[in-house]
Amino acid sequence: MKEIELPISGSGFVPDATLVRLAAHAWPSPPRTPDGRLRLVIQALVLESRGRRIVMDTCIGNERERTMSPLNYLSTGFLADFAPAGCPQLRSFVQDARVTPPPAWRIG
Repeated sequence: MKEIELPISGSGFVPDATLVRLAAHAWPSPPRTPDGRLRLVIQALVLESRGRRIVMDTCIGNERERTMSPLNYLSTGFLADFAPAGCPQLRSFVQDARVTPPPAWRIG
């Protein structure tokens, strides 16, 4: 389930993702917009196993203050989009799926 898609500048976010380097790879969909910006896609995964439906969510969420202006106070229909996709009931169990890397992996 796609929550949001944002065109972003590669500088500062992925500085080595130049147009030449991106063009060298076979992508299932274009990694950039027609004007050359990167496509940042935030999405949840829906898994079904043993009669249970599990949503792995990024927990970006609406109406939160953030420093990245396109994400500041989001207002999306993310939860409402599940029903038309065949997932009408999602409220029985919620698990925050944020992963914090160990300190050795952190940059900066």
